[in-house]
Amino acid sequence: NSIWRPCAGLKTPSCWTMAANTQAPNFKRPETLQAAYGHTVTRKTNMQHFPTPDFEHKICAHEQLRQRLAALPQPIVFTNGCFDILHRGHVTYLAQARALGGSLVLALNTDASVKRQNKGDDRPINSLNNRLAVVAALQSVDLVTWFDEDTPANLIALVQPDVLVKGGDWAV
Repeated sequence: NSIWRPCAGLKTPSCWTMAANTQAPNFKRPETLQAAYGHTVTRKTNMQHFPTPDFEHKICAHEQLRQRLAALPQPIVFTNGCFDILHRGHVTYLAQARALGGSLVLALNTDASVKRQNKGDDRPINSLNNRLAVVAALQSVDLVTWFDEDTPANLIALVQPDVLVKGGDWAV
């Protein structure tokens, strides 16, 4: 019983939005949807045929770190954290950190490292791979990597940032 409507203000038959309080169709099945206003939609979307989003290229394994750092605009700003449940405070903090230099390198705690921080038995809620992708999608983040230790000290020594930014809840 989905009710589909043309996207507001757009005059294209390929843009449709579903009315509130309805269930999304299963696009894995190429079924015809009868849209509101008598329009018929016969669209199947297979996301595997789309290119990898650009933000995925911001995720950097340790083996590539030196080479990728050399290509970043200077000065390099570094910060780190769990960034498990991303919220406005996080994105504001990252944007402000990025404003301090030419590029921002963000290091995330691995899942095991988050658990050792005593944030709760259910943490992290989002896996490392999901957290990496979400923060990489932010405009303020130029490169994102991870660390498994309790502190990022070894990673900071490797990156040698020009600016080190820490949240107000951590001593520098």
